[in-house]
Amino acid sequence: MSLKIQYSFIELESKPDEAFPQKIKRTYPFIPIRLSCNDYFTPKFFALVDSGSTNCLFEDGFRSCLNLKIEDGKKSMITGIGGATVTHYFYHINIEIFDSQILKVVHKIPVYAGFSEGKLAGGGLLGMDGFFNTFQVTFNLFKGFFELYKRGL
Repeated sequence: MSLKIQYSFIELESKPDEAFPQKIKRTYPFIPIRLSCNDYFTPKFFALVDSGSTNCLFEDGFRSCLNLKIEDGKKSMITGIGGATVTHYFYHINIEIFDSQILKVVHKIPVYAGFSEGKLAGGGLLGMDGFFNTFQVTFNLFKGFFELYKRGL
């Protein structure tokens, strides 16, 4: 069974410059999710499906929603694409994926995810460890959607 998700259209938050004199609307693979741990849940939000991210990473406010204490997390320093190193705290949590057509959770996957005070696209990145090793992801930009196929089904 696959889950087909429409690309999200967003405007880049960059100022016009010589190379790009106007704001550009692009499509990105955002997916509706929420995080859970024990009996705690985050609100639903959109996370970016990001094959360039090694891990699943989320903004720190979601850690608070899950009642996770910094001292209980495992600290890791992660260097991003711009060269900045950011402290993340890792925990075992669940990612719950929504089917936006029926507004219902259709997949729940356990992941080891990091949380930091940095800003992330949509609030989170779904990376290689935890997401891409659970799902085969097929991008079809020309038709305006991407599909998830859970491995082992």
